[in-house]
Amino acid sequence: MNIISATLDITPRLPCELGGYGYRKGKKWDKISDQLEANIVLISQVNNIPIVLISLDLLYASSVLQSSIDRFLYKSNKATKFSISYFASHTHSAPAVNDSRPSLGQFDVDYFNQISSLIAEKILYLYSQILSDPNKSIDISLAFSLLKYNPGVNRRKSKLFTITRRGVKFRQVVQVTPNLKIKLDDNTNLIYLYRNNVLVVVFVRMSCHPNSNPERYAVSSDYIKDIRDVLRCKYNSDLPVIFMLGSAGDVRPPSYDHSKDILVKIFKNPFYLLNLVRLGIPFRQFTDLENSKWRNLIKKKIENHISITPLHRHCLYSITKLDHDLPYSNEVNMDKLMLNSSLNINIIIFKLTNNTCIRFLNIAAELTTDFYKGLIKNLEKDMDIQHLIVNSCCGNVDSYITSTSEISRGGYEVNGFRKAFEFRQLIKPSQIVNKLTYLIKKTYTTY
Repeated sequence: MNIISATLDITPRLPCELGGYGYRKGKKWDKISDQLEANIVLISQVNNIPIVLISLDLLYASSVLQSSIDRFLYKSNKATKFSISYFASHTHSAPAVNDSRPSLGQFDVDYFNQISSLIAEKILYLYSQILSDPNKSIDISLAFSLLKYNPGVNRRKSKLFTITRRGVKFRQVVQVTPNLKIKLDDNTNLIYLYRNNVLVVVFVRMSCHPNSNPERYAVSSDYIKDIRDVLRCKYNSDLPVIFMLGSAGDVRPPSYDHSKDILVKIFKNPFYLLNLVRLGIPFRQFTDLENSKWRNLIKKKIENHISITPLHRHCLYSITKLDHDLPYSNEVNMDKLMLNSSLNINIIIFKLTNNTCIRFLNIAAELTTDFYKGLIKNLEKDMDIQHLIVNSCCGNVDSYITSTSEISRGGYEVNGFRKAFEFRQLIKPSQIVNKLTYLIKKTYTTY
């Protein structure tokens, strides 16, 4: 077994439209706040297909981007097939790479071709380095740590009535407003991979939308940059960091007015009180100062954690990647707007010599907190899930996946997203949970 990693700059060279928000339509970025990165790790095992894990500072890793990279790889090296997993950071300040979802951002051909070729060339270069490596005695080890922390806030809050021009209507609705009562997924995981006692890559998993940047038309990797900076300052300035987004579908930065700000606004404009009653406390853009403070808080949390947490390394015995497509056919009514017929997932299993297995469950969807809790509750009935890491935005994202109770309440994650995603039907979460549970259970008996 051998492992190699690299970091690649995928910041756009020329101004183009950014993905994530409809108000940017027709307007190109005018500033680069943070560089965008692709972080790549390639794992080679004897008689096995090389496994490639790629973290991208993009809204999503679209199927068209994946196909383009595959074509570049095949054209340059027809003899080798690569098994690739994609992790999108889900930053809302990067160019769109999906030509079939204009509502999520205008597709830019030049940028698309730029990063497709760069990523494919880097994969081929890394593979050639492994093939030419004369060192046959290679020790791969892994360390795992858990930080209980989530920097965000839930954005789904129910109201029992709405106020319209026709009067008050008593019905339960879910609005995009801060909900401090919801307990978030606070599992922030750090996984370290070493090659001959040298740190090669760190995987970081956190569950919060990366959309804090107050500059609307600026390129930014958001708080993910700060996490990478902390790790690189501690270990190695060139250290590749694979960022994995957890159950962040309904979790965003706490950018809203607090009690003092609300009182000031009501004093200046009494009609603001009516809007509070009608719509609740709205989210807004961070100010530059608020954004800086929030991102510094994340940095300090990570810094403190890695400075006081001892790492216990164990030798890596094997790495296995299992790909699955869960058909939508039993869960949704297919129509012409459906782009895919199945939900793509993959499971990566790091088996250690002490018989511990670290499992990544990677799902090509945005996962809400309630869905994640339901899945974990279902899994922990029969198995130890201490080392199970559930990730979202892994591949071509078609939909949000939420819980049955949330579907009955409605809201953006149930209905509002469909127009932008060009996805008319909902996935039944109960069936998805049952299928995922079956697949994960199977890995416990096999590995």
